[in-house]
Amino acid sequence: MSEIKWKKIETKLYKNEVSAVYYSRLETCQGGKALGGFKSLRTKKLSVARLRLRDREREFDVFKKSIGRESLTVSDLKERYSKSLEDNTQRKESTKTRHGYNIKKVFDSWLELADLEVAVVTSKMCKEWASRIKTEPHGKVPP
Repeated sequence: MSEIKWKKIETKLYKNEVSAVYYSRLETCQGGKALGGFKSLRTKKLSVARLRLRDREREFDVFKKSIGRESLTVSDLKERYSKSLEDNTQRKESTKTRHGYNIKKVFDSWLELADLEVAVVTSKMCKEWASRIKTEPHGKVPP
């Protein structure tokens, strides 16, 4: 598999030179954590990419504002994600089922996660959880 090569087209707009697909790169720092990153705009046309970038910027601004003014728990974000997953008509039912299973698995294996505020969850905490879950015997395989 070839290495991804990014070409900066303009501020916040990049092109993957291997696939020729455009990506947005939106970032902000909230509580010492980077939010955002690369996200596919699912097009190879620059004019369409610019339009989708504007839409993505609006969505991202709403997201940043909601995180800035609320004290969100991981459980709150889980509910928001579950609702958006349920409302998404472009995803197959099997994908929705698998995501739901994976979310349940995380919350079942990390009991205190639901009550934690998003701002206090660190990558170190996630790595510790991942190492714990690797040593536990696996349950049933997702459908």
